[in-house]
Parts: sequence; structure tokens; C-alpha cells
Amino acid sequence: MIAAGLLVAAATQAWAFREGDSQLWLNAGAESGLGKDVRVGIDTGSRWGDSMSDYFYQAYEPSLTWKAAPWLDVTPSVEYIQQEKSGKWLDETVPKLTVQIKGDAGPLTLSNRSRMEYRLREAANDEWRYRDRLRLQLTKGVTAYKIRPYIEEELYYSFDEQLFNESRAAAGFGFEPVAWLKTELYFMGRSTLKSDVWTDSNIVGAKVTVLF
Repeated sequence: MIAAGLLVAAATQAWAFREGDSQLWLNAGAESGLGKDVRVGIDTGSRWGDSMSDYFYQAYEPSLTWKAAPWLDVTPSVEYIQQEKSGKWLDETVPKLTVQIKGDAGPLTLSNRSRMEYRLREAANDEWRYRDRLRLQLTKGVTAYKIRPYIEEELYYSFDEQLFNESRAAAGFGFEPVAWLKTELYFMGRSTLKSDVWTDSNIVGAKVTVLF
């Protein structure tokens, strides 16, 4: 992961950079157990851009997670996206396979989430994409709300373009105000590459998951 980040940094020195948008991302979902090692869930997402004033993105994603081992989760899912571009709402369907491994390092938990996606896009060619996220988070929550701060970085690789074209670095914390509710707040710096120009955006986000 560190080596990949260094390669990206070195490879992008020749590209130009520019400031992007400030956005608000909100996710709400639900999750339920289907047995000891299987969970079913659904997540919905909404995004506002143009300094958080313009609603431009909506999505929902059903998923099934198999806890193959205490340190290993395997999750197939399909995300259905509608995104507004140039005044038109465009559809995208994204089947995914996610593998996440995790382990404790003292008081912290280190997890690596690898995700393969196939993007079926209405207004562009279909595309295979790989995502890799490394997260470091406090293992045991503090206070009665089980607050668990974290930092993470995620890189995106496009097989169509044969390069890394997106990076997301975030810091936030998860907490549980009640036993049946998981909540997460974060700030993200997002860099995207298009036409040899990296655009940096600032994102404030929140996620709420109801547990059954």
C-alpha cells in the first residue's frame, strides 16, 4: 500500500493540480444477521456539490457479507447509481466483490479492504476498476458511545486507463449512540485525475446504519 502510494506520488509530479468542489455526502442503511456468519444489508447514498448546494448523486446498494474467518469478510454486492451531469441524470450499475482482512496491533485495528468492480455506465464505456483501502482505527471505543477514531487512505485503479486515477484520504470516527445504531462522521480529501489534471475536493460525510 505504501509502495503504491509512493508510485502514484512520483508518477503525478508532471501533472497539473487544481482546486475542486466542497461536497456533502450522506449514507443511510440497515443491516441484519442471517445466521452466525452471514449478514444482509442495504446502503443508500446522497451527495451535494457546488459548495454543498446542488443535489447531484443518489445510489443504493444491497449486499451479503460472509464472515469467512474472524479476520476475513467476503462481500458481493451491486450498486445502482444515478448521477447528474450537464443537466441530465445518468445511470450506472456496479457489481462488486469486496474482501476485507483485519487484525489488531496493540490498541489499534488495521484493516485492508480490496474491492473489484465492473462499471456498467450509460454515458461511457464499461470499465473494470480496483479499489484498495487501508484503515487504522482504535479497537475499543471510548466513553459510553464507543467512540472509535480512524484514519484511512483508498486508491483507485482503472484497468481501462491503466493507471491510478483517484485517491481518498479521510479522518473520522465511528460511534454507537444506542446498541442498534452505528454512526460515522468524517472529513475526506479526494483527488481525481482527468485529462492529466488532478482535482482536489473537500468532503464532509456522515453514515448511519440501523442494526436488526
